[in-house]
Amino acid sequence: MMFVIGYLSPSSSTKGWPVDLIHQTEWAFIIVAVACLIFAIAARRRAPEFVCNLIAIFGGAGAGLGLVMPFELAPFFFGLSQEAMIETFVLILAYPIAIFAFFLLFRGIAVAKPPKSPRL
Repeated sequence: MMFVIGYLSPSSSTKGWPVDLIHQTEWAFIIVAVACLIFAIAARRRAPEFVCNLIAIFGGAGAGLGLVMPFELAPFFFGLSQEAMIETFVLILAYPIAIFAFFLLFRGIAVAKPPKSPRL
């Protein structure tokens, strides 16, 4: 995700609505993923299962989409041919895999309960 942010920095010469939209979308995915990570850590002790599932869904979607999209759009950023852009079409198959993997990660963080200490 971060190479998109670095490439689309304010000093970059590439401007226009598609680049600005991609930049804003990547920032939104990063913010959602980090916020869900914080919520998942905070939910470990108190949150009901429904809330843990919501955190996992939004966190998985944010992190999964934010991870795959830069690789799919890399030819656009670096000015490669349209054939290279078409070849990245295969990465669409990676979206559900990445989203599901991050869903499991966020779900594992949010649901994990600390072990109970034995009372003596």
